[in-house]
Amino acid sequence: MMKQIELDYELERPLTENEWTYTELRVVAEIEEYIPAKITGPPENCYPEQGGNAYIIEIFEGDQVWSGELTCEEEEDILDKIYEKELEQ
Repeated sequence: MMKQIELDYELERPLTENEWTYTELRVVAEIEEYIPAKITGPPENCYPEQGGNAYIIEIFEGDQVWSGELTCEEEEDILDKIYEKELEQ
């Protein structure tokens, strides 16, 4: 089962060596239900962990779909924040 999560994210990028630009984004993501592994008991009753993966579905700047691209580091930071938000709930 997938759960939808929205996250407000401030994107910081350098303009020059001493100046930065900030963009307020709203990220819509989905996260799979996490099922922990069962590793005790008879082997036929054990299974590995499943799910828990998050996926970015859409990114908005204001009311419009954001046309930019995330770096790998930015995407990783957003996914980390999504996992943190899910753990808080």
